Amino acid sequence: MTATSKQLKKRWTEGAGFRIKESLQLHLLEAGGLGAHATRNIFALLDGLPFREEVANGRDLRGISLQGGAFSSLDLSFCDFRFSKLNINIIQCNLNRSLFEEATIEGIITNTLVETNFRKSKLRKCFLENIDGRQSCFDGANLVDASFRNANLQGASFEKANCKGALFTGANVIGTNFRETILDRAAFQDVTLDKTTDLRGASLINLFHEEHRNNFGKLIGNATDWRKAQYDETTRIGNDHSIECMEIIATLKEQLQKSKATEDKELLDSLLMLERELPLENISRWYEDLLSRLPKEKHGWIEIQMAETIRKLR
Repeated sequence: MTATSKQLKKRWTEGAGFRIKESLQLHLLEAGGLGAHATRNIFALLDGLPFREEVANGRDLRGISLQGGAFSSLDLSFCDFRFSKLNINIIQCNLNRSLFEEATIEGIITNTLVETNFRKSKLRKCFLENIDGRQSCFDGANLVDASFRNANLQGASFEKANCKGALFTGANVIGTNFRETILDRAAFQDVTLDKTTDLRGASLINLFHEEHRNNFGKLIGNATDWRKAQYDETTRIGNDHSIECMEIIATLKEQLQKSKATEDKELLDSLLMLERELPLENISRWYEDLLSRLPKEKHGWIEIQMAETIRKLR
């Protein structure tokens, strides 16, 4: 019987698995990128790992949790990282045809990812710029606020993935499957697409696809006509101001929760009360309502916090 995800995670916390993990973590923090030699060393460390025989090539990193450091300039193709939790950077590695199903990754990934599987993985705010992700699978993945700027995503699949707020600026999505994908508030400037790009059933609410200029009027992103892709009556389009309001409120709340300042605690209390009391149909006037709950001498502080919130969302 194949090991369960619970067993795969537990094996790294005891016995041989724990010792192997400690050695791997030390390698990440100290070795850096040593190419083929380092690659051989990493897989040699896996000798004696429970359940390793289930992975035919022995490249078994299922369920591992790694914190800090980086995989750099390594051949990690055909590896099995399913159910893993990686709070590390993976820099200029070969990840072709590796498995990251149901993994959680926080950090930077700048690699070759041809036919790599990230199905149902959690890649929120992950940096995936300039990757070669042809034919890779991100179906059902959480990619909220991830960045695929200038990525080659030809033939990749994002079916039913959550790409809200993700950056696809400059990406190539010819032949890419976005069926039933949430692309609300995603950035789609300078995107290369055609009729083989499938947007049927996708949500494009508040999509940023028009040309974008900086404060000095300089063009920094050309408009993308997403209608050149394949779409139908199930493709949801348009602008919803209520969604923008809720995203601003959520970001402001997260920002205030991290602060220890007394002013921010008072502002957070008022914001939480507003969330409970303000009807959804009146959400567009939430900011005016928030100001009315606080003394005028606090309004300048609120404006500073709001400016920071808007900056984070751009």
